[in-house]
Amino acid sequence: MKEPIILEFYKDFPDAALHELNAIRDTFGTIDLMEIHFPFALVMSKGRDFQRLTYLKEASVVIAESEKYEGFSSTQLPEGKYYIRIKDPMKCHGTSDEPLLGNILNSIGRVDFRSPDFVVNAFHLSKWYLTRRTYSNSNATYNERRAPLRPFFSPVSLHPRIARLMVNLARVKPGDTLFDPFCGTGGILIEAGKIGLKVVGNDISLQMFSGAKLNLKYFGIRDAVFFNSDFTKLNASFKADAIVTDLPYGRNSHLSAVNIKDLYSRTFGRFPQFLKRGNYAVFMINDTSYLELLHPDMSVRETLSMRVHKSLTRHIIVSRYE
Repeated sequence: MKEPIILEFYKDFPDAALHELNAIRDTFGTIDLMEIHFPFALVMSKGRDFQRLTYLKEASVVIAESEKYEGFSSTQLPEGKYYIRIKDPMKCHGTSDEPLLGNILNSIGRVDFRSPDFVVNAFHLSKWYLTRRTYSNSNATYNERRAPLRPFFSPVSLHPRIARLMVNLARVKPGDTLFDPFCGTGGILIEAGKIGLKVVGNDISLQMFSGAKLNLKYFGIRDAVFFNSDFTKLNASFKADAIVTDLPYGRNSHLSAVNIKDLYSRTFGRFPQFLKRGNYAVFMINDTSYLELLHPDMSVRETLSMRVHKSLTRHIIVSRYE
């Protein structure tokens, strides 16, 4: 049975948070979106598939709802110590209403900010929702896997949060096979392996090939398959459930604009040979004009743009093999 849960997202990349939520809904079919007032979303959820969300900050199970918070009572809370937070997208965090709500909930003797048994969140969306926080997602989890903290790294590696986002956008489930044809130091493969995917990596550089294998072993992913080859010449001996990759660009000085266009054309032409029909290829590029080179059976479903600095905007493309 599905239960009402309020999701709170990090605010730094709103488009990514919403696209990712839709992708997880498509993937598992266990989440119904009821209403959204960013950074909050009310969903009906069966299970905890929402915990895959990279940009999810907290999740809270709804205990009660009311048109006004005065309609809540202490009998609706479980036993134990707690503290209260009111979260209203139209007001600043930590309003003076929190002590008032505490009085309504008869919180005397139960408030504990240092070691609470649970946290009570009161959300004001289309109505008021009294909730108990059940899940918290810290950025520290991803920062521990940043490139400089790996045994082998490159300074141009994707941040683990972006890598995990791309994996989620590919709409894959545990046990599926994900292929990164330009795996570099293995950042995308690490995030895929961490959520139970089978991973296959390839890189033309022997140094990257060896470094990626070392990194995956370091993070406990020991059943990965690797190739050290030019992807455009790699034998298509398998079909993946998803392709997720950060395509080479100007970081390789030997790749001129002409060479990049040729590489992309040959790369896009090979995607269908390694991908199951009906499934997704998610890739990152710097220039969306290259999308005209896509294989005719690959359709663009979503585009997410991220400004890196003044002269560089990167684009996450979600494409489907029709």
